[in-house]
Amino acid sequence: MKSHWSASLRFLGQQLAGSDSDSTGQSGPEAPPEFLFERRPPRSGAHPITEGSAGHEQGGRTFLVRTKRAPHALARSENLSFSAVEVPALTITTNPSNSISIVGAQRDDWLLEFRAEADGKSEVEASERLRHISMSRSGGLISIRSSESDQSYKLRGFLVVQAPKAAPVVVHGSYSAAEILDMASAVHVAAPHARATILDTTSQVDATATVIDFAGSRGRVTLSAEAEINIKLRAPLFEGSLTAWSQGTVRVLLPPGFATHFRAIVSRSDNFVCRADIRSDIKSETKYGLCEFTYAAGTGANTRPVIELRSDQGVVLLDTR
Repeated sequence: MKSHWSASLRFLGQQLAGSDSDSTGQSGPEAPPEFLFERRPPRSGAHPITEGSAGHEQGGRTFLVRTKRAPHALARSENLSFSAVEVPALTITTNPSNSISIVGAQRDDWLLEFRAEADGKSEVEASERLRHISMSRSGGLISIRSSESDQSYKLRGFLVVQAPKAAPVVVHGSYSAAEILDMASAVHVAAPHARATILDTTSQVDATATVIDFAGSRGRVTLSAEAEINIKLRAPLFEGSLTAWSQGTVRVLLPPGFATHFRAIVSRSDNFVCRADIRSDIKSETKYGLCEFTYAAGTGANTRPVIELRSDQGVVLLDTR
């Protein structure tokens, strides 16, 4: 079976843009960079991920290798597969210092590769530390656990999942980065102290994180971030609904010919910045002490906003790519 996926495991740490701004579009934060929405190869494992027959679990496939990253660093990889009939939906829970990547494809099984890495003062210590991180499965629940509390040396895990795109997925990882690509099912991500990247997922999306990167053109999407939300709209008309609410900046890249009703709410008028060609058609008013900016595409009677953007303490930016 041919692999249809490519994913990248990104880490929290991007600098957040921010500056004084005004709604004329002459100043403000930088537009979100395109690389946030690009697809990159997954982090290479100790052994290539292999295809397994649906309905068969591949256990015991463990590979221990020396990495080139540090003199005393070791890695372990494990592969796992099981049928979507047996597991129609997947939930992943993870401890800190891990990353999760889930990529949807037209397939009838789940295929997982887990890679654990550990450093140590010696090879023996690195090997011992590696024992403190593990992946386990109980039905439709995948758990990544780490019992290592000493942060003097790094201990981390990476999970890459090839998923049936129509199967629901849930990710709970308070301090673990999460990436979801090409799913056509309900997706829930809770990473309140990490970064979540969601690209071209077309059904229901509910994500909470410190920073969220989202790209797409359809779905029922709710995004909530403490620091920043970056959005790239793939098409002029967004099909469904998109709500993005952040304590900090909300940055949106609009496509040429953008024609979707939206509303943006900020704490003061100069916290809304529009550098797109629709800025002359945007209306503003003050409600309950907040500044509201609306855009009604066309002249149709139904002007209910499809896209809702809100920043409590930062800037809402609309830009063109």
